[in-house]
Amino acid sequence: MKLNKLTLLAFGAALSLGFTACNDDDVEVVNYGDAISATGAGLQGATNVNPRTTDITVDFNADVEPANISKIMVNDIVPDSVSATGSTLLIYMEDGLKASTDYTVTLYPYSVRGANEEEHRFLTETFSFSFTTGKAFSKENVAKAPVNPNATAEAKKVYSFLLENYGSKTLTGAMGGVAWENGYADFIATKSGKYPAIVGFDFIHHIESEQGANWINYRDITPIKKAWENGSIPTISWHWRVPEEDDTDPNNPVASFENVISDKEFDCSNWGAWLDLAIGDWAGNIKEGEYLIFKVKDGATGAIGIRNEDWSNLNGVDYYDTTGNLAIECTAEFLEALKANATVHISGSVVITGIVHADTPALEPKVTYRYDGNKFSPSAACFEGTPERAIIDADIAVIAQYLGLLQDAGIPVLFRPFHEAAGDYSWGAWFWWGKHGDDVTIDLWNYLYDQLTNRYKINNLIWVWTMQTSEAGKLAKVNSLIKAYPGDATVDIVGVDIYKDKTGEDVTAEYNLLAEATGQRKIIALSEVGNLPDFQKALENEACFSFFMNWYHSNEWEEWDFSDKNTRKDWRNTVNLPFMVSRGDFSLK
Repeated sequence: MKLNKLTLLAFGAALSLGFTACNDDDVEVVNYGDAISATGAGLQGATNVNPRTTDITVDFNADVEPANISKIMVNDIVPDSVSATGSTLLIYMEDGLKASTDYTVTLYPYSVRGANEEEHRFLTETFSFSFTTGKAFSKENVAKAPVNPNATAEAKKVYSFLLENYGSKTLTGAMGGVAWENGYADFIATKSGKYPAIVGFDFIHHIESEQGANWINYRDITPIKKAWENGSIPTISWHWRVPEEDDTDPNNPVASFENVISDKEFDCSNWGAWLDLAIGDWAGNIKEGEYLIFKVKDGATGAIGIRNEDWSNLNGVDYYDTTGNLAIECTAEFLEALKANATVHISGSVVITGIVHADTPALEPKVTYRYDGNKFSPSAACFEGTPERAIIDADIAVIAQYLGLLQDAGIPVLFRPFHEAAGDYSWGAWFWWGKHGDDVTIDLWNYLYDQLTNRYKINNLIWVWTMQTSEAGKLAKVNSLIKAYPGDATVDIVGVDIYKDKTGEDVTAEYNLLAEATGQRKIIALSEVGNLPDFQKALENEACFSFFMNWYHSNEWEEWDFSDKNTRKDWRNTVNLPFMVSRGDFSLK
């Protein structure tokens, strides 16, 4: 039996019927053959059943479907929904069950029927069974150490501290900012009177940092070092930015030249001269998705154009300014045009040392980046030899260097990549790593874990997986969370990102959903939050988050300001709750 689901096998009577009848709801029922019956009662009378369960299942002797939900009761309450898969009936209670409570589930006649419409078989007798729930919170099965057996002493100490306080204490938290800073956390400390115990950072600007931007430098670990040495625990998210195909910069190299086939060399350095190179004779060797690469030694404005016989351009670019190596992707449409007597027109002071095409170029990510990367294929990134894999490998290598600097400085990190992967389970993902479904995201997560842990020996990380709890805008079904979960072997903490419409709302249901999905085997945290929720009510419901981390906000004058509808009073009330832990309340040195 899985801890996250309550499975009830029930017995029912088998009747041989052959008549037409109406039940008390005036629903016409035609019965042929034996009535539908259940097949066992393995948990009838069970005690200490997980109270966070939302799913109650009843197994029958045939494929079934719900016939009348109003005739199914859980302690005289009609379930939120009832569905069926094969011979299993699923009774769904959105808010879960109450702790330490006796429950009776009753299925009245004609509440369930056979899925085979030709048979019209029904449950024809009342059937009920009882069980008792246990305590809501338990950390008996929570992992006692980080999943990485080679975790640094500092990482182990932070994890042990979180585990020790889990269930009774909540650590306060706020972003420092996304520009490698502590500004927002400083603001919250000034307004609330207490400095956050958790300070958040983000690798979202790693592209700019690597390109040498003067406003951010991830190799300067001063902001995180300051937070850690002053008594806060750092957490790092990674809004991982990848390129979109149509944002390629033609004036920068897109491919290495290790796997290319050189065809010709041309010199057109005489000003005013033109060289027309017919493509049709060799374009047949180029495949869709490959790159037409010009290795340019010298360049001039408007030096290279790709034209048809009528001098119309083929790829939406009139002439390239060849200030560097030039690579043009061969889409299906462009490739078709290339083979139709297209011509490369070269003019000006240009020396081309080769026009080449690549079978599988090892891409260098020197492209224009966008935030979401809608055209970047996460599925392709899961396979060796693809441009996408080359791009993520290059990014991972850079991030490994940043994390290595923190490891060398003895600084542990709550590391949270691939957050909010599923988006809304029904409406879809909003980040590229979730665009191709759960299995692809899980592969990416495990690949990143393997690369950082085993290849780059980054051992100062406590791995935080973010579970999504929204399905068609409502609270998700637990199976959706389970299907999207990478697994206990590579996850230390499960978090949830919650943005309620107003402050002081209850977040017990979200906590319960994570607890059920993980079987309470992992520490649960509020990994990102907008409006501050009712932490006191959650604690009373035995839904005590290990920590919370409020996302940052600045106003129209670019000054730090409270996020969402939070106020100074909200923050002061929250940090002064008796079970809240802020900087200065503990020491990990």
